[in-house]
Amino acid sequence: AVLSGMLNREEIGPILALGVEERIWQAVNEQEYVFRHALLRDAAYSMQLGSRLKSLHALAAGATADIHPGDPACHDVLAYHYERADMIPEAVRHLKPAAAQAARSYMNSQAIDLYARLAALSPEGRGKAEAVFDRAEVERTSGAWSEALAHYREAASLFGSLGLHGRAAGALQRAGRVLLDIGEDASGLEALDNAESLLDLEEDYSIRSQILMVRASYMLRSTDRSGVEEVLERGLHCAMLSGDEEQYLRVRGSMGNYDLEIDNLSGAISHYEAVMEGADRLGNLSLKALSLGNLALACAYMGDDDRARALFRQQLEMADETGNRYLSVLALGNLGSALSRSWSWREAPVFLRRAVRTARELGAVQHEAIARSNLSEHCIRTGEAAEALENSEAVVRLCREKGIDYYLARCLLVYARSLLLAGRPEEALATLDEAGAVDTSEDHDEIAG
Repeated sequence: AVLSGMLNREEIGPILALGVEERIWQAVNEQEYVFRHALLRDAAYSMQLGSRLKSLHALAAGATADIHPGDPACHDVLAYHYERADMIPEAVRHLKPAAAQAARSYMNSQAIDLYARLAALSPEGRGKAEAVFDRAEVERTSGAWSEALAHYREAASLFGSLGLHGRAAGALQRAGRVLLDIGEDASGLEALDNAESLLDLEEDYSIRSQILMVRASYMLRSTDRSGVEEVLERGLHCAMLSGDEEQYLRVRGSMGNYDLEIDNLSGAISHYEAVMEGADRLGNLSLKALSLGNLALACAYMGDDDRARALFRQQLEMADETGNRYLSVLALGNLGSALSRSWSWREAPVFLRRAVRTARELGAVQHEAIARSNLSEHCIRTGEAAEALENSEAVVRLCREKGIDYYLARCLLVYARSLLLAGRPEEALATLDEAGAVDTSEDHDEIAG
């Protein structure tokens, strides 16, 4: 129909049939044909003058808009043709909804490409800054953390140059969280400090609440948790002032994490179930998956191992569906650990190794440390000395290199057991002495903040 509109002909069937017969193109479906080979397509393009190609793309865009007026499924196609026709304002107008639709559908690679094109074509101003920020959001979800960090910083700079201090603070908050997750604690905390300074110029209670939740999460995994409750209460108050229901639910989830840490299991479960109910209401699958995993941990702590394993599997399915690799690391590690202590222990190393690999690819050092430690413990139980020693050595080295002091004692204990299994008792005793000299808090599980 689009080609018919471009050619101003009612019947183009014979032309299409001839092209199929001559093996120039082939039908994808009743409405779409593609060249049989990229070389044929490139040859057809190279035979056209640049001005002619622009004219053809403009015709294609016009015909598509006439045939499918207001169809949201056509934004991507329209953006492509307008971009090739050098009709930049029209391309930008369609790129924004096309990228948003791809992101909502968890088509992460396509969304990143569309946001990159939108940012490149947008004039200097708020639209360009928002495109850079939205690209970073999808990159963070899909596991491209170094790219996300660069684009959060770029977005913060662009928003700041426009005097949009609240939006700049939001971008810095996201950058700070990524930095903390990859073990760059000093830079991460500095980014949060800078974000709070910007909010003193332009208040945004939702973003202030987000900053407080990142701080609370950092405090929960440190050796000093004093003041966590106060930070959580302030975060909840700011979320309520903002009217941002999603952020309110995220704070409730963080409160559940704190209750889980202090063994208030009924309180934790109450928070997690409230978050899951709210996430369902908002249609936020990622938030539901996050809380689902934490609910599974609470079930495991209560001894309901069957339900815990079922919930971890459900979380992993949701993480795969949304393309959220951070959630995948949490689900893989926790499911592997739960299986390791069950009759299905033979399945455990598959999930634990995937958790290690994915965390390493993300650069999520604390999660890699936990996953390697759990894999080592599984290998100790099953007598696989070489793999136990390899991973326990790696995790101790990682903790020392990145200054992850709050996991070091536990990791040294696992390393000592690995050395003993490997027939190196003197080194094991020396490692135990070192572990006893390390001042840390209790063990940590993979609780998602």
